[in-house]
Amino acid sequence: MNIFETIEKAAITKEPVHSRFLADALSESVDKNGDPSLFEAVWKLVAPEDWETPANPKVMAEYGLDDRGQIDIVIFGTDPSNLVVGIEVKTKEGSAKSGQLERYRDGLKANYPCYKLAIAYLTPFNRKGAKNLA
Repeated sequence: MNIFETIEKAAITKEPVHSRFLADALSESVDKNGDPSLFEAVWKLVAPEDWETPANPKVMAEYGLDDRGQIDIVIFGTDPSNLVVGIEVKTKEGSAKSGQLERYRDGLKANYPCYKLAIAYLTPFNRKGAKNLA
């Protein structure tokens, strides 16, 4: 099963649905009664290798960055250190906009200057197939 294909069949505007679904799944994964394996797997994909997995992360969907737009998912970690990871979900080729990640990075830096910051695209495309995701 490919969750992106399943949702694509049911939704007109797909990427916000994908982002919201993933954010909710990540939140459930780190809930005190959840199984953290999903969160840990995604964290390994999007965070720098030398960052520890935060003990009590907060996951936010469709996070507004004032005039810099809205990033799909933001993960805040305050334990063991102040970390913020921005994730832009791209499930359609060609949906990326030039300078998009840079705007989001700058917005997160402005709002959280004392946090370590990482930002990433999360996409079902590999690097070769994602040539339009700039």
